[in-house]
Amino acid sequence: MGFANLCIEDEIEIYFNGELLPIDQATITDERATRILARFRTPVDAPEAFGAHWFRFHLDPTQGQNTLEIKTLNQEKTATFLRTLNGLELKTQFKDFTRPEGLETDRVPPTAP
Repeated sequence: MGFANLCIEDEIEIYFNGELLPIDQATITDERATRILARFRTPVDAPEAFGAHWFRFHLDPTQGQNTLEIKTLNQEKTATFLRTLNGLELKTQFKDFTRPEGLETDRVPPTAP
């Protein structure tokens, strides 16, 4: 999940299906140097970059409906900017993938490089 303008001194808790995801088990990517190159149609006083932190967790597979909760416990007092969740990405893998009907073709052998 990607947080825009997160203060790393903020205290947050992240829950997946009611279970706390320990922050120290996340892979955290700090992308504060990311630049957004765009042409605005009107003059805008806005920075060409933004602060983003991505938190990546490896989760056990679940089926059905899943719930993600983010709780803010404490915000750093000197950081007065708005914190927002900027994106959420889910990567799924299927252990036993069954081919859809109608795609009954033989496997293609790999070619040598």
